[in-house]
Amino acid sequence: MTTRVPDLSMPASSSTSGTLGDVLIRAFEVAVRANPETGLSVPLTAILLYGLCKVMSKAFADVRDSVFVPVTQNALQMSGLDTFSHLHNLSHSFHVGRRTGGVLRYVYL
Repeated sequence: MTTRVPDLSMPASSSTSGTLGDVLIRAFEVAVRANPETGLSVPLTAILLYGLCKVMSKAFADVRDSVFVPVTQNALQMSGLDTFSHLHNLSHSFHVGRRTGGVLRYVYL
């Protein structure tokens, strides 16, 4: 008894070598033709591998964040301290002579 499997694969365009869906469909067809009893195990394996890839993607993103968050916080802290010390090192006449109200009047018009 032969099992007939419809050809669901789409031909790859000339600009690409095929999508992941095309590859999975072709792999499913090859597995079913080789052994018809594996017809259900191949999609389940693909679903489990997809789930594993999603979990690993999240895990790698968490590892990346755990490495770069302290670096980013340190950079922001250093730039804030540099700005704060620069403003404190400016002369008293600079702070008194600022005319921010005049600038804001033109900004809001």
